[in-house]
Amino acid sequence: MGSGSFVLALLLLQAPGARPAPPPGTSWTEADSLAARFGDLEARWKKGERPKKGARPVGVGQSELNSWINLTMAPKLPPGLTGVSFTLGRDRIEGRGTVDLRQVGLQLDGNLDALAFFGAVPLEIAGTLRSADGFGTFVLESVRLGSFPVPPSVVADLVRRNTKGKDYPEGFDLMAPFRLPYSVSRVRLEPGRAVLEF
Repeated sequence: MGSGSFVLALLLLQAPGARPAPPPGTSWTEADSLAARFGDLEARWKKGERPKKGARPVGVGQSELNSWINLTMAPKLPPGLTGVSFTLGRDRIEGRGTVDLRQVGLQLDGNLDALAFFGAVPLEIAGTLRSADGFGTFVLESVRLGSFPVPPSVVADLVRRNTKGKDYPEGFDLMAPFRLPYSVSRVRLEPGRAVLEF
């Protein structure tokens, strides 16, 4: 390689918009594909175009979802939350990641407060997603921080207390039903994929 080509290669690597290598198990191609589908749904929604009842479902593969979360959505993840991955089963979601309690800024209580001393700890959650008629409910069944099981009610209270703001004056209620976006009627979870039905 000539010196000119070498300099050009260095400039391209340092160019704004140059993408980092994806973490193992993720792909920019899959992240971009899912981002494009979500972008299309959002653009149609903003134009007032609503899918007709029974319109063709939109499928989301598990690896696509994990790529989109870790690559496209990475800047929007809470500080200190890394290595997020979800496993989709029949109406069931299991999530894993690493959370640095010193960075994430949660207000912890009692025994959980001592966990912040350890910094980054594994986080595991599991629950069931129920949805129908444009609304969904996530039933949180189990949570582990490191080797410590945490009651779902405690997690719900932590989320509520730590999300108070303009959008949620009383905090976000993890246990409450929520409206599905883009006129989605139901989210059907299957092993390895989610299907958005209209």
